[in-house]
Amino acid sequence: MSSAPRAKRGRVRATQAERRALTIRRLTDATLETLFKLGYARTTVKEICRRAKLSDGALFRFFPTLLDLILASAETAARRHIEDFEARFEAADHGTEPLVTALAILRDICRSKTNTVLNELLIAARTDAILRRRLAPGIEAYQTAIRSAAQSLPGIEAVPAQMRDALVFGATHLFDREAQFHHVYPQPDEENLRLALLQRFVTTLKP
Repeated sequence: MSSAPRAKRGRVRATQAERRALTIRRLTDATLETLFKLGYARTTVKEICRRAKLSDGALFRFFPTLLDLILASAETAARRHIEDFEARFEAADHGTEPLVTALAILRDICRSKTNTVLNELLIAARTDAILRRRLAPGIEAYQTAIRSAAQSLPGIEAVPAQMRDALVFGATHLFDREAQFHHVYPQPDEENLRLALLQRFVTTLKP
């Protein structure tokens, strides 16, 4: 008879890859939460590990520096935004005006906690040369992903090809900036009029 210990019935032991993925997720989630609550300047290894309930050693086992973890967390936030947008758009009943629905979803996502974190990093990068240099490739990749997602939207063919980037990123930057004011000085009536104006504009576009 084998003397090897038997696993408890019903329990499946996680693989090393699964444990690694779980630890990284805990670290990135804790980093995003810390950046949102405390801002870039006050985000520390100690605070992230406290929120993740992990040791400093666990953090540095996967990320050489705090900045590496922050950048990985920003990439995670950007990927989640694209996935969230696509899932919400697919589930929405957008009828004959899909771009109208897309704009409403885009504004909601621009007001999310993770987007607030991305804006926080962009603002910090203005005066932090290292952060600016390290952040730039991820922002470029994020913009490429936004462009790709927009190109697959029903109704986008109504927008002349040379105007699509202007519309997509113009709306994104508008809602990004609006979100910064909304967190501090909300003006819901004016904000809704702004959205309605942009939605009305896209309904006038014809292929």
